[in-house]
This record gives sequence, structure tokens and C-alpha cells, in this order.
Amino acid sequence: MAEQNNDLDFNILDEQVNEKSYTQPNVSLSSNDLKTPIDEPSFTPPPASSDDDFKPKETAEEIRAKKNPEPFNPEMKYLPKKEQNMAAEQLADLIFVGYGRLHDLANYGLQIDPKKLNKMHKEGKINLNAMVEYDIGSEMPARDFFQEYNKEMQGFFKLDDEFVEDVKPVLVRVLAKKGIGMTDENYLLFKLAEDAGTKAFMFIQQKRQIGQMLKVIGEATTSRDANPAPPPPPQNPAPSPEPTPQPSATAPQPSYAEAVEVEEVNLSEVVSPDTIILPKSKKSGKRGRKPKNE
Repeated sequence: MAEQNNDLDFNILDEQVNEKSYTQPNVSLSSNDLKTPIDEPSFTPPPASSDDDFKPKETAEEIRAKKNPEPFNPEMKYLPKKEQNMAAEQLADLIFVGYGRLHDLANYGLQIDPKKLNKMHKEGKINLNAMVEYDIGSEMPARDFFQEYNKEMQGFFKLDDEFVEDVKPVLVRVLAKKGIGMTDENYLLFKLAEDAGTKAFMFIQQKRQIGQMLKVIGEATTSRDANPAPPPPPQNPAPSPEPTPQPSATAPQPSYAEAVEVEEVNLSEVVSPDTIILPKSKKSGKRGRKPKNE
């Protein structure tokens, strides 16, 4: 019974408190700070109503439109799936054409303009006739060297066919997925604009070339007038050849000779030696005898 009474008289608060280090507050406060009253906090109440409460809820069509956005080209919306792929493929071909022309522009930028070279040669900055060593023991004029350099730069950057074959299918799928493509109408308008733009560029280039030609001819004319060529030395006139006598035209002399026909005479018919036989004439056709004068 005594042990039970001792258990009842046990108070846990009478035991000495074992304070741990982590139970001590790690705050450097003085006794005055502990006596200072704490400021009351201030709170800003939320607004009575927000804009989100007045926003209409999204309908099923709007949710569907977010999942399936409108195509970039509105005309692609009403095309069948097959024609959408064809339109995307046409646009992909044009993209590669433009990408190839960027290569051509880069090659043109690496070339040296012959007009610039001629201008520098005329100003005396360079000499296009100077020999340039392009290989060990081989030389060529600077003009030919720049021409060969420009020919090599024409194909410095190229669009590889292998690259096009690898990238084109992926590009077509991406364009078709985004609703980006070029219909037949768009393709036709693009080709017409491309042809017109090319011819306009050629027209401008030709006009510039004509202006440059006129400028060069004008400079050549001015320099020729400023520095006229000396007159040629006088030359002794060459003796004129004597005229050859021309044969005088004479009237043809009439010919009195007439063709006669000699007829064979039989000697047995001759009567005497003093008789002369005249030849027979074609004109008279008669035959006669003339007596010999004694």
C-alpha cells in the first residue's frame, strides 16, 4: 500500500528539466526588446469582385478551336487532306528554290567586279598586266587571274541534292500540320510575279549598261578633243598614169570581092589560043567570050 501511495504522490513536473541545445531560441534580443510592444499587422482586404468572375466560360467550340487552330493560309481550311499535302509540297519546293538563290547571291558576293578592277587599273592602283605567280614556277597576268578566280567562286556554295532529299519530307509534314501551303492559285500568282520581277531587273540592268556605255564614249570623246592627234606629214602626189590611146572606131570597108565559081573547061573545045574564057559568075549566071585585041 505504501508503494501505491508513493506512485500517486509522484509529479513529473518536480523533476529537473533537461534542456537541449536545440530548444534554446537562437535570437539575439535584449530585455528591452522583449518589453517593446509588437506593431499590429495591416491587411488589405480583397476586392469585392474580380474580373475573372465576369469572364464567360469557354464553349465547346472555343476549346475545339484551341486544340485545332486555324490554318495559316485560310484557303487550306477547305481543301481535302491530299490537296493540303500537295500545297505544302509546292511551298516546300519554292522554299528550296529561294534557299538555292541565297547560295547564288553568296557566290556573287565573293566575286570581284570587273568594273571595279578596270577603274582601279585606270587610277593606277593596280596593274592588270602584271604577272602573278599562282603556282610554283607558273605565272599569269593579273587580269586572267581574276577571271579564273571569279569562275571558281561561281560554284563555291551549292545546295546539295542529298540535303534536299533528307529535309524535304520533314518540311512538308511540318507545313501541312501548321496549315501552311501554296494552292494552285497562289502558285500561279507567284510565278507571274517572279517572271515580271526578273524581267524588270534585267531592264534596269540594261539601262545601267547603256548609261555606262554613253559615259565611256563621252569621256573618250572629251579626251580626244583635248588632245587632238597631230596632222599626218604631207606626201608627194603620185604621178598620174598616162592615158592609154583608145583604138578609134572605123567604119567597116565594103568588100567588093564576090565569090566566083570556076567551071572546068574542056581543052578540046578551045578553037584558038587567042580566045579567053571568062569564069562563070553567080550573079549573072552567064558565060561569054571576049576577043583578044590585036
